[in-house]
Amino acid sequence: MPPLKSALPLQIIKHRPFASSLTAVVFFWGWVIGTAVTFPVGVILDLETESGMVWNTTIAMAVEDFYASHRDYKTRLVLNVRDTKQDVFGSAVSVVDLLGNFGVQAIIGPTDSSQARIVSELGNRAQVPIISFSASNPSLSHANTPYFIRTGLDDSSQVNVIADIINHFRWSEVVPIYEDSEYGNGIIPFLYEALSSVDAKISCRGSGSIPPTATDDQIYSTLKVLKSHEARVFVVHMRPSLGWRLFKKASEIGMMEDGYVWIITDGISSALNLADPSTVPLDSMQGVLGVKPYVQTSEALRNFTSRWKTRIRKDRDLNSDASLDVHALWAYDTVWALAMAVEKVVESSTSTSTSTKDHFGKSIDYSNLGMLKAFSLGPELVDAIVATEFSGLSGKFHLVDGQLQSSPFQIVNVNGWAPGREVGFWKSSSGLSRRLSVSAENMINTNVLGPVIWPGEAKLIGGDGRRMLSPVEKNKRKITVIVPMKNGFNEFVKVESIDNRTKEVNVSGFSIDVFKQVIKNLNVDIVKYEAYSIYENHNYDDMCKELKKDSVIVGDVTIIARRSYVEFSLPFTETGIAMLVPTSKNSYAESGSPWILFKPWKWDLWLTVFGFLLLTALMVWVIEHRINPEFRGPPSQQMSLVFYLVFSTLVFPQKEMVISNLSRIAYIVWVVVIFILTTSYTASLTSMLTVENLQRPRITDLVSLLDNGDYVGYQCGAFLNNTLHDFGFSKSKIKCYNTSEEYNIALSLGSSGGGVSAVLDEVPYINLFLNKHSSNYTMVVQTHKGFGMSNTQQTSGYGFGFVFPKGDPLVLDVSRGVLEVTQGTTIDAIDEKWFGARKMSNEEDHDYIQLSFHNFWGLFVITGGASVIAIIVYLINFACSNWGEIKDVVFSDSSIKTKISMTATMFDKKDSKFKAVENDSRHTNSSDECCGSMIVDQTSASSSEYHLSATPKITRFLSLN
Repeated sequence: MPPLKSALPLQIIKHRPFASSLTAVVFFWGWVIGTAVTFPVGVILDLETESGMVWNTTIAMAVEDFYASHRDYKTRLVLNVRDTKQDVFGSAVSVVDLLGNFGVQAIIGPTDSSQARIVSELGNRAQVPIISFSASNPSLSHANTPYFIRTGLDDSSQVNVIADIINHFRWSEVVPIYEDSEYGNGIIPFLYEALSSVDAKISCRGSGSIPPTATDDQIYSTLKVLKSHEARVFVVHMRPSLGWRLFKKASEIGMMEDGYVWIITDGISSALNLADPSTVPLDSMQGVLGVKPYVQTSEALRNFTSRWKTRIRKDRDLNSDASLDVHALWAYDTVWALAMAVEKVVESSTSTSTSTKDHFGKSIDYSNLGMLKAFSLGPELVDAIVATEFSGLSGKFHLVDGQLQSSPFQIVNVNGWAPGREVGFWKSSSGLSRRLSVSAENMINTNVLGPVIWPGEAKLIGGDGRRMLSPVEKNKRKITVIVPMKNGFNEFVKVESIDNRTKEVNVSGFSIDVFKQVIKNLNVDIVKYEAYSIYENHNYDDMCKELKKDSVIVGDVTIIARRSYVEFSLPFTETGIAMLVPTSKNSYAESGSPWILFKPWKWDLWLTVFGFLLLTALMVWVIEHRINPEFRGPPSQQMSLVFYLVFSTLVFPQKEMVISNLSRIAYIVWVVVIFILTTSYTASLTSMLTVENLQRPRITDLVSLLDNGDYVGYQCGAFLNNTLHDFGFSKSKIKCYNTSEEYNIALSLGSSGGGVSAVLDEVPYINLFLNKHSSNYTMVVQTHKGFGMSNTQQTSGYGFGFVFPKGDPLVLDVSRGVLEVTQGTTIDAIDEKWFGARKMSNEEDHDYIQLSFHNFWGLFVITGGASVIAIIVYLINFACSNWGEIKDVVFSDSSIKTKISMTATMFDKKDSKFKAVENDSRHTNSSDECCGSMIVDQTSASSSEYHLSATPKITRFLSLN
């Protein structure tokens, strides 16, 4: 094996062939920054596949990015890429060639499990690490082949995800369809074991095995057999090229219709990211459920993806809409892990030996594989790779037993677009969940996945994996919808018209739209709508008691305990009861807040102004220190003067204290910025002190109303009439109202004027009222124990729900539908339709704008640029003027600390060209002007330095002489 050399890149290129132009770029960069130890690495990919070309580009970019971020590294990976042409023998020949002719000390790849098995054996003999990010057969392991390292996940990591999905939908029989190869067979024993743990039976054993070279006719025959056995739930595990053909045939013979379930593993799910409509049969895969490792989106990942798309369009003839799959991200992180490990091992070996020849072996006689020489640093390199940890593009890079630690899995539903629609996640610690982070309460919820659109948009019936019914195979249930009819708050339900003969009504409203959306995918038909009149003595309780079989009440019916004679769905509105009360107006000046002076600016603007004050102070000191006697003397005096100068600009400028044109220009820009900022601050503060805002409700509790003998209102027909009685209010103190306008009139009159002091109602009604009358009222949530509930009980005990007769089996399906609607975006559109845009609460509804950094960032760019440019120009001028002394210091034999100290001393000296400066206006008086006196001041007792403080006449005289 040829030794690694430490040499200039242009010399090395003459003596060693390279697989790509990237190598020359890496070596040229090494030549620019200095001599680097080159470390040859083999890369084995199937470049005839689209994924292979993607991974090749990703690996090349990983090398570029790594050494752009680690320019101080003394080692450089040199890539030697080989195409295996999807052949096991070809991969073995490539490895022997790389070891013998190119002396590689590590190999990335191969990507196929069958190739990885033979390559890992060669790696063991030569003690060269074989690092694969996509060979997923679980039988390949670091324990059996010590020089094989898997920087991806093996297939056994996803079987528990599949088993939990099967268990979630209560399917009892599953048929695996898999590729009969090293890749496909490895998962089967683990899948059998996982499904057995959830009491699911494997049916049609062996019938779903398909050779990787199978023709379309063979695939067709296999599917025909499975269809004849009435199999309905399939788990597909094969490589994408075979999978695309499988789904085309399944669609042709009617196995992608209602009643069928298809679950695909990571191999196909991840490849959907690279989907090209011309080759991938997306139309034939609608409704398929996929499992794939989840990668958290980050700024680094977004940046790399953007650069990768530009590169892939430039270098490859690939689909421009393709996105990175998880294997490409693992490949990227693999390069970084290897580069870190190589640097560590080579640096350690060269520190104990005078020559790298002692560690990197000799030439290999590959004509006899038994004669392969061992790479002496191989064991150390393997240990270094396994111990490497960092945050990569795919997440945390952490190997356990020579394999990447298992990550969360994402569950997607193929529906209309290639990557799939996200329906949930799976973690080993918590199982299935709708969101990646779930609480303990959500973990026990059976409805843990988002809505799934299955093949043919069928509604699958759980419990029997062999026979599942679609909507057309079962008679739809006929129901009658009862709606409350009243005078006010018709946004929730409104009766448009009534047929006098049939009593059938046309209805609309928020509750109606929600109910229609909930039953959209259920096996239910609405026969008709009927109205039920609501008034004070004919209320919601009576409507619920009169509910008949095959009927449901849809409207603003509150879920309360005493209505236990009916069944409620889960609530579809906000929960709780509250008081609607008038508010008092108070200006900020009257509120007595001691921190009101800080409110005009947000915290980011305060911090930015302070930071730029410090930057301007630094600029003034750097430029003025050597030429201005005002900025010399003890450090404490200089610091106090600089900060006085800069901070005083907030009140009045001190431009006469600086004498350099550079500092004057930058200082004047800062003064202009400060003027704009202080003017804006004054305007905002004035607005805050004069604009009146609603601060607090006049009444905060029902107890005070009861003690004062005030009147209180409620909505006619609501259950709150009895609640107020139970709380202690007499019947004469309770008034009933129908509409929001009646609420407004009664509250504006008050108890003394024939109205009420507060209205008790449910949160949805009050929100609707405040949307129209938010300027004079506010909501006070009630949690008093007199209502018979605690704060937590309030949240779970109230809200509007759909009402069914006791024991109706439709309640469970409707409740699941309510969750799907309310947890998605559908509810937002319905809410916007009926209630419009929600207004902010009174505490947040201010008529002023709090200024932030975003409002002034352009000004800060200007003043910061002026200060930085002034400092740079001054330092360049200083370096040119004192180049002789600086050169002597830099090239001296002194330590770095001494060099820095000498340079600082040199900068601290007064400029030798300094003659005189024009004195500050504060040193000028009438006697000085008349007498033309000259004053000599000592600026520092320790340095014995002097400066001239001259009147304007003397200054002009000195300037002429």
